[in-house]
Amino acid sequence: MTLERPGTDVLIELDGARTTVVSDGAGIIDAGLELGRQLEPGTVQARVSVQGRDPVPANVHAANPGPVRGVVCDIDDTVWVTGISHPLRAAWRTLSGTSATRRAVPGMAHLLRTAVEGQDHPPVVYLSNGPWNLAGPVSRFLQRNDFPAGTVLMTDWGMTPTRWFRDGRQHKSSSLARLVEDLPNVTWVLVGDDGEHDPVLYEDLTRAHPDRVAAIALRQVRPGTPETTTQHQGDQAVPVLRGADGGVLRPLLVEALGHNPGSRELVRDPGAST
Repeated sequence: MTLERPGTDVLIELDGARTTVVSDGAGIIDAGLELGRQLEPGTVQARVSVQGRDPVPANVHAANPGPVRGVVCDIDDTVWVTGISHPLRAAWRTLSGTSATRRAVPGMAHLLRTAVEGQDHPPVVYLSNGPWNLAGPVSRFLQRNDFPAGTVLMTDWGMTPTRWFRDGRQHKSSSLARLVEDLPNVTWVLVGDDGEHDPVLYEDLTRAHPDRVAAIALRQVRPGTPETTTQHQGDQAVPVLRGADGGVLRPLLVEALGHNPGSRELVRDPGAST
């Protein structure tokens, strides 16, 4: 359970910079800060506060500003088992479970670590259609199951002026577009499952920005034969991998990254700024 504070002034402090923003109708803030210098890559803490309450810390994951390979990963049925193709079962698991009772998809933590292996402070983003209310349980689950630390991007399940519920597909599509725009130095490994929209969204991003995608890895929710196919866009060939879990996908990813010279970020630039 969470108690939202809509229309509230929120003070954000980071590395000496301070700004005040107003939370939206769901109590969510989305803000950019002008800093006086480039943050050192790694995890740093911001402070967030509202009037009458003590400030709370918020982890900020500062990525390497040089050429680097990062990863975007779905959560439901990719990181943990939800059964999203069975809505009632998925709702029960979402609302009744805790981070400790959740079951991880085998091998996915190792797969994500392999995706960014050898990279210097790469960005890791967990992108979900789940509500922001679950950000705490999701973060605790990821830490408990040895997933690489990263940013969690979730959404608001409340009503909009035109819909009863938020459009999950639009949330993911706009988030991917924003990541590509905000982090022009990053080439991404996109990890998801074939139970909902991930294959189409990832392929759309590859068509729009083929030089920014190193590989697509899809967990097969239903039994299927592991395979590697290729999505061609001009001179770029992006491997699309399918397998039952991270243990099956990992060797396919290792082979794809090792034999995909068209992806510019696979060999780290030794002169890149850190």
